[in-house]
Amino acid sequence: MFVWVVVGFVILIIVMKFSLSSNISVQDAKEKLESGAVVIDVRTPTEFNSGHLDMAINIPIEEIEKIKNKVNDKNKPILLYCLSGMRAGSACATLKRIGYTDVHNVGSYSRALKLVK
Repeated sequence: MFVWVVVGFVILIIVMKFSLSSNISVQDAKEKLESGAVVIDVRTPTEFNSGHLDMAINIPIEEIEKIKNKVNDKNKPILLYCLSGMRAGSACATLKRIGYTDVHNVGSYSRALKLVK
């Protein structure tokens, strides 16, 4: 039983690490946006169509490695968001793994809305 508790705790830590991966403050994200950052919504197309930031492009988390079709400059600042920040954190880690250098997790859609207010 103790082993399963430890395994569950380790999994929780890993998930939290992904969700917090490269979190950026709203102020810093606004500065990146003003300097030409690309904003990517990693939610599903249905979620995206229910409401999104006007400047955002939709690349669902399952397709994030296809980003090179939209952003081929691996040094371009990228701001990611989703519903809660979990998928954006995972996408952030994936993009870093494939060589993108200036990638940041804005977090949730509601937090991303603060970029335009």
